[in-house]
Amino acid sequence: MNSSFKTVSEQLEKLYTSLGEMKELSVGVTDNVGALNRVLTNVKARGTWAEVQLETILDQTIPNMYDKNVATGEKDTERVEFAIRIPASDDKSKITYLPVDSKFPLEDYVRLCTAAEHADADAVKQARKELEARVYSEAKLIKKYINVPKTTPFAIMYLATEGLYAEIVSSQSGVLEKIQNDCNVMVAGPSTITALLNSLSMGFKTVAINEKANEVRLLLGAAKAQYENFGTILEKAKKKIDEAGRTLDDAQHRNTIIRKKLKTVEDLEQADAAELLGLSDGDFVE
Repeated sequence: MNSSFKTVSEQLEKLYTSLGEMKELSVGVTDNVGALNRVLTNVKARGTWAEVQLETILDQTIPNMYDKNVATGEKDTERVEFAIRIPASDDKSKITYLPVDSKFPLEDYVRLCTAAEHADADAVKQARKELEARVYSEAKLIKKYINVPKTTPFAIMYLATEGLYAEIVSSQSGVLEKIQNDCNVMVAGPSTITALLNSLSMGFKTVAINEKANEVRLLLGAAKAQYENFGTILEKAKKKIDEAGRTLDDAQHRNTIIRKKLKTVEDLEQADAAELLGLSDGDFVE
């Protein structure tokens, strides 16, 4: 019995420990859910969350190729969240900005999802209409950031969730085309903006490669011109060397003739020869 009670006691103790761990986990989950609810119900915090998400995507795809809070509009107070720097084709020191702004109209999207869950067709229709109107109004706000030639003739509106983006893209009312035509704004979700930014990144790399190729071409052209000059100089130097060689050969030939003629002349002592030629001892070289 003592052994059985000991076993039961140990099992109860383990159960109590497990319950304590479960309680701690549940508290953590509750805190996380509460924090998430606070983010999603607070408009300012929600906007900050969408902005941070967009900045993370920009950092992963085109780091150091964008600016934050850029005044692209006619007024200095009109600052877009992010602006991608696009170098001008004729002058690399000049750039054109591509405005990118994040939006997260959660309330309208939640109403649409709730109506769909309750299979309320009229409520779904009304909620979808309100969501499209809200997204269109947000696009009109982004339009003020377009200021050609300082910016591109279009801007990008980033919708923070794939579900929200899918609702706008799949809409049968033509709101997507209306946003593009009326506001010159492209709508993008998390996956589509990543693809778009990757395309821009590849384009920038191609431009950089072309610039390097042009630099190499100019360098090779300059080297070719200098090499042609170098060849001309080498040819002139060769002529001079050949002339000097012919002169040396002629001098050597004359020296040989003179030495042959002088063989018949009686040799004199060096001192007598120097005196006869008017040479001093220092001028005489053996």
